[in-house]
Amino acid sequence: MKFALVTLATALLLIASHVPGFAVTAGQIDTFDGTTADWIEGFPSPNPPTLIAGGGPGGAGDSYLQNIAVGQFGPGSRQIMYNQNQWTGDYGAAGVTAIECDLANFGTTTMYIRFAFGGDAGRAGSTDAFELPADGQWYHAVFSVDPSALSAIFGDVAATMADVNTVRLLTAQFSAAWLGDILESTLGVDNIKAVGGPVATESSSFSAVKGLFGN
Repeated sequence: MKFALVTLATALLLIASHVPGFAVTAGQIDTFDGTTADWIEGFPSPNPPTLIAGGGPGGAGDSYLQNIAVGQFGPGSRQIMYNQNQWTGDYGAAGVTAIECDLANFGTTTMYIRFAFGGDAGRAGSTDAFELPADGQWYHAVFSVDPSALSAIFGDVAATMADVNTVRLLTAQFSAAWLGDILESTLGVDNIKAVGGPVATESSSFSAVKGLFGN
């Protein structure tokens, strides 16, 4: 009897260890008020994402996340950050149709922003980039996560979006990518939100407005 109870407890522990602690849900939003919301760079980056206390799209008191890329080569050279917690899971089952966010380019070179998604079934990324000019202004961008709006980096797009374990925000000028461009740059990010329902095709959130999908 004791052996059976130990075996059962072990089995339950193994099952629990394979259940993800987080899963994407429609309506969730990362506002970066006091926390980086688990957006990170790979170790040993010398310049991980950091909180900036003010100057976000909401004004002087609005905090946001800043990510710096140093260019050249080595850790921290690419404009990229990723999340392996609340943005994982099955996007279709969660009813998430898009990711929207506020972006600002505080560098000197235009950035081409995309999302990329990875899982056991493959990797996929935004087919169209959001062209972010180097003017220090905040722009509102919407990225569809429907498989028709994504390009396979490898593997199957639909299967990847049904079991995402890593989401990346990066700059890649020419095509969907997992690593992105080596680029000296400073990116501001705020209000990353999972959208449920129809995807908007334009935005007027700020005085400076860009088209949402095309280069």
